[in-house]
Amino acid sequence: FTATYDSCTFTDSVLVQVINDLNAMATADTSVICGEDSVQLNATGGIGGAQFTWIPENGLSDPTIANPVASPSQSTTYLVAVTEAGCFDTAEVTVDVIPRPEAAFINSNPDGCVPLEVSFTSVSTDVINYIWNFGDGSMVDNTADPFHEFTEPGTYTVTLVTENTGGCQ
Repeated sequence: FTATYDSCTFTDSVLVQVINDLNAMATADTSVICGEDSVQLNATGGIGGAQFTWIPENGLSDPTIANPVASPSQSTTYLVAVTEAGCFDTAEVTVDVIPRPEAAFINSNPDGCVPLEVSFTSVSTDVINYIWNFGDGSMVDNTADPFHEFTEPGTYTVTLVTENTGGCQ
């Protein structure tokens, strides 16, 4: 800008900075997790000095960094806002949460003399795989409702681990 008053000339200038689009992108190291698991979110964009804001912030390790750890309790779509030099862009990523199955079982006669045969019945729901550990050093059993014979006296802790169609245990 130049102005002249009497015989004097005045000049003024301004520096205008125009940057490329921020090209915000959001990803996760996996898009499906089991309940109570975590996932690493990642945002990119800007030219080197961008600020990041993740929404919703519940369950995030830090909603103001590019790569927070997310621990959602249910399937969630995260939106990240990327700002830099007065510019703004957004991106989103969805993390699906598969609930973990709850292993539960009932058993017949838990007390008796050697050899003691006990039947176990899984009452777990939405399960495709079973891993029974009878606590006596024997091989695990993968059936839903096994029978097991305890051949040595003792007290044994029987455990059942279940897996659903999402691979969650």
